Amino acid sequence: MQTKQPHRIRWVRSPKATGWGDWGFATAIVQSLNQALNESAFDYLQLLSPSCLPIRPIADLITHVGQGDADHHVDAFALDRDWDTWMSFAWRAYAPQASDRQRVLSRLRRWYFGQAPELEQQHSMSVLHRRAHTNGGDALRAAAAVAVTKALGRDRSWTRPRPRLRANFAWPTRDPEARALAVGSVWFGARREVCERMVQLAASSVFRQRFEALTMVDELVIPTLLRHSGHRSGPSNHSISPFDGRGHPVPIDPLQLIRAQATGRFFARKFRAEPDDPCRWTALDWAGCGSDSPGSARGMPRAGVQQGTMRFATEISSAPPGFPGFQSSPGGVQTG
Repeated sequence: MQTKQPHRIRWVRSPKATGWGDWGFATAIVQSLNQALNESAFDYLQLLSPSCLPIRPIADLITHVGQGDADHHVDAFALDRDWDTWMSFAWRAYAPQASDRQRVLSRLRRWYFGQAPELEQQHSMSVLHRRAHTNGGDALRAAAAVAVTKALGRDRSWTRPRPRLRANFAWPTRDPEARALAVGSVWFGARREVCERMVQLAASSVFRQRFEALTMVDELVIPTLLRHSGHRSGPSNHSISPFDGRGHPVPIDPLQLIRAQATGRFFARKFRAEPDDPCRWTALDWAGCGSDSPGSARGMPRAGVQQGTMRFATEISSAPPGFPGFQSSPGGVQTG
């Protein structure tokens, strides 16, 4: 393995097969957290993918975490914050994937938003907004869609077996489903005690029964675990590039890289997979890694902070062929 500090690399044992947004991906993250807790003496863990790279020196992140009030950092929001959010994601949160129930919720979603809803990217998610100017028939249909969606949200018969609420993952008593769930990005950073709580919550059979069959479940699982961790939340350490029409982040180009750096965040995604991509080399140079690539921007000013004593674990789900410093593997790598 090509690394100057091989003792700081940990391969994820018994790697799981994962797909885009599926249950395997969500549980693989929890498995990696558990292994990191058992094998690494870290104070803070940052989840990354091979398409994520730092765009500021890690020393800046250490200062930010060490001096800030937040215990974890993620872009997420409560499912019940407003009706547009509720109706944007209810079809994913309250029905098994590819079920008749999900098809009904999807139809209700279209009833609510009507023709040509506005699409906004916020908190690393795509949220629909209903047009303000609608006729009486559209308004009546939207109200009916909300009422039926709420009823389906309260109906728990689709989980098998019906879960019994337990103390270590108790839903609030008032409107439990909406108030308990959160949706957002999976790319989070968290202190050790937060990771411990996430693993504890995820070990509940109630948790698996509630989430396993859902569509794009990772964007519900990770934010909900963090929401129930009992710790203080702050904005994500990630800047994520705009989404394409299918909801995927577009590859970072030079303009998007400059915009990502201007956010003041510490990581960006989604970088292209090619190791010689100039944007990759520029980002690594900004982070203080240095590069011989002609695409590097060495003139980027760096924050004048000193390296702290906080111990970090950076979790990478898998390494692409030729990625600098790593070799490809079906498992994951974790660098401390």
